[in-house]
Amino acid sequence: MFWESISGKIADRLTMQIAAPAVGFWVSGLLAWIVAVGWSGSGERLLHWFGGLSGAEQVIVAAGVLLGFVVSASVVDQLAPTVLRLLEGYWPRGLGWLRRSLTDARSRRFNSAQAKLGRLETKRRKEGLTATDTFEFARLDRQLRRMPSAPDLLMPTRLGNILRAGEAWPRDKYGLDAVVCWPRLWLILPQQARTDLAEARGALNRSVVVGIWGALLIVWIPLTWWALPVAVIVATAAYQRSLGAAAVFADLVEAAFDDFRESLYRQVGTPHSDRTEEPRRGELLTTYLWRGEVSNGPEIVTDARTPGAPEAPPDPASA
Repeated sequence: MFWESISGKIADRLTMQIAAPAVGFWVSGLLAWIVAVGWSGSGERLLHWFGGLSGAEQVIVAAGVLLGFVVSASVVDQLAPTVLRLLEGYWPRGLGWLRRSLTDARSRRFNSAQAKLGRLETKRRKEGLTATDTFEFARLDRQLRRMPSAPDLLMPTRLGNILRAGEAWPRDKYGLDAVVCWPRLWLILPQQARTDLAEARGALNRSVVVGIWGALLIVWIPLTWWALPVAVIVATAAYQRSLGAAAVFADLVEAAFDDFRESLYRQVGTPHSDRTEEPRRGELLTTYLWRGEVSNGPEIVTDARTPGAPEAPPDPASA
């Protein structure tokens, strides 16, 4: 999967960013316990017990609590990629019927949006658009922008479609398969581009982590009823935030192909200058990189630089 191929190449998140949602979860549980039992039977007793410990014992208890925060945060952080795949719509075979049903519904909305946008485009060319039409045109254009260009690529969830669209755009525009080409392109991206991509991917992962901790708040329901609405609110807000983070990440990946694909051609040794032939050459380059088929792939040259082409971005390893 494309997004997994990049996940091993981005910067690790700071420990505090990982641990903060875990701290919020466990503190919420403590508050729920205090509310359920009462201050005198919970908080006051806990403080009295802790105050009765020796200094060394208090340090050990505090270290144990801190270790619990870090361990639980690390466990959830390790679960984030799996949960992200589920949120995208990569579900077990047993849920194939649900996936097909939701994908068919999105396919109908996709076809309807395309038809409406086409009618508005025709109207714009012939007679112009009203203010209402202009608003609807922009809405439909944004909607289709965050969906793959072909109905057979649609995912059952909105998040899945945003990421799938970002994965599909390089092939639609340049004939380059993002899954195959990305590891090579990543190696020649300048440091600032890699940093921006890492931050965008980190924001997406953090949104998923917050959503997991939010959903886990339901375990406090036996202590207090308000754990359920809080869990729903936090998980929903985290998912909405993940949509925005996914859109930013997909845009940056597309921009990386827009701006640095020429460097990829030069690095591989397949320079090109005819833009009308680019989709075909992109498909040939993808085949060459994936299967190593030189006979069916692009022509390989010794001097990979084309006349007048800019210098390739510096090697990140030497930055």
